[in-house]
Amino acid sequence: MATKSFVRALNHVNLYTRQLEKVADFYSDVIGLELVTAFKDESLNGESQMTDDSGNVTCKLGGMVKPRHYAFQVSEDTFIAFFDQGPEFDGPGGGFHHLAFGVESEEALEQAIARLHANGVPTSPIVDHGMFKSCYFVDPEGRNIEMTVQLRKLGIYQDFSASEELAIAVRARNAAPDAPVLITTT
Repeated sequence: MATKSFVRALNHVNLYTRQLEKVADFYSDVIGLELVTAFKDESLNGESQMTDDSGNVTCKLGGMVKPRHYAFQVSEDTFIAFFDQGPEFDGPGGGFHHLAFGVESEEALEQAIARLHANGVPTSPIVDHGMFKSCYFVDPEGRNIEMTVQLRKLGIYQDFSASEELAIAVRARNAAPDAPVLITTT
């Protein structure tokens, strides 16, 4: 008999992109998805992998460099997200980065981590992304998996320099003036 899952939804699939502006325009203008969040994910810090406290690999990052992160809403709880790596990125352009499962609460995230550990699966420490908290691990074939809980409403965050921000993010932020805005200096 299967054990009850803490997973409440397939939260998102995150893909690498070398051409963020073209990809963002495609998913918005051609596919018709709404851009629901854009931010710079400083938690990754250009490392090539995440590890647990014992040094076990829990997520392979592929040499990312503080990527811009843009997510489009597919359904109420499901998103497709893109890590901007720029044209110089030597990793898999258009490739898969990770699959994320959503859990209901921070307590459920802690319980999911405990279950993973009880089954010999190392996880990253919990990463606080601001809007959500996550842990990362790899499945038996080495695919990056994220377990995540959303902490607050998604929004278009103003943490890009003027030269980094895509026009689509400015339009989305202007169209949703009540959405949360985080202003940081870059």
